[in-house]
Amino acid sequence: MIPAAAQEALRIYRGARPVYNSRMRFSSPGPAVVGFLLLSALFLAGASPIPPAGEGPPEKPAAPPDILRELAVPLVDLAGRDDLQTIVDREPGQYLGHPTTVLLEDGKTILCVYPKGHGKGPICLKKSEDGGRTWGSRLPVPENWATSLETPTIHRVVDKAGKKRLILFSGLYPIRMAVSEDDGGTWTPLRPVGD
Repeated sequence: MIPAAAQEALRIYRGARPVYNSRMRFSSPGPAVVGFLLLSALFLAGASPIPPAGEGPPEKPAAPPDILRELAVPLVDLAGRDDLQTIVDREPGQYLGHPTTVLLEDGKTILCVYPKGHGKGPICLKKSEDGGRTWGSRLPVPENWATSLETPTIHRVVDKAGKKRLILFSGLYPIRMAVSEDDGGTWTPLRPVGD
């Protein structure tokens, strides 16, 4: 029987989001986080990894195999797999990063938005029609997309009537939004959302 606190720690671990490490690659919570969660769960469940004074070492508790299996986080390093890497855009002397993508319903068309600069700058838009293997040239965007002060995000939304739209958010104070009703073919300028 897994103690309730350990089950809660495992639930939190399973729901943990990947984070960027110092090399800007996705990583999952590391062994230190997993160990902390398990020790916290055992402590909350009344167990102690340290024996009381005068007693010998505690009996080695048998950890349920399902917990160990759940905590095994595989590490996959794709650095050497050039066949799985694609350059979306490149401009000499210019930082291009922080891409956000949306995959359309055909399962092959991907739109990618990103700032021309580190976390802010004019918004660029590109499209791939083969699942991201190749990318076309930068697509035309409304003039005021050049005024972006934040990394853009792009999302697919469908209203109650089934109308599909793409929405792009950019900026804070105020947040602004642009809309496409033709799968990214044309866009509205960025407009403030709310008050």
